Amino acid sequence: MIKRFSDHAANERTYLSWVRTSLAVIAFAIIIEKFSFIIRKNTALINQISANGDTKIIDESVSYITIILILTGLFMLIGATYRFMAIRNYLNNSTNRKQVPYTINLILGSLLIFITAAGLLYSFHILGELF
Repeated sequence: MIKRFSDHAANERTYLSWVRTSLAVIAFAIIIEKFSFIIRKNTALINQISANGDTKIIDESVSYITIILILTGLFMLIGATYRFMAIRNYLNNSTNRKQVPYTINLILGSLLIFITAAGLLYSFHILGELF
């Protein structure tokens, strides 16, 4: 029988949820890039979005947003893996009562809040220019 099995199972479930979230962030970045490609195809829509008809500004901002989202997803995956390993070591070494590193939880949570806020701001910005 595995000691503290329910704790290990909860740690693994939490890790898998962070992996799902980081993969969703990366997938969202790919969707934004694909949507940008579709917009580039339709030059009339691009000219309507950009007041001066300059499409380079839109292309650069979408590329930056895509890169930032992909890097954030990768950092979330690395942080989640570190968190999983630290808690697993803590659970396995019951004699060692070091504190579990909660700073990684703060970093991961902050990244998630940052992604949500950036996505909302970008969506409002694009919707504001369309209408």
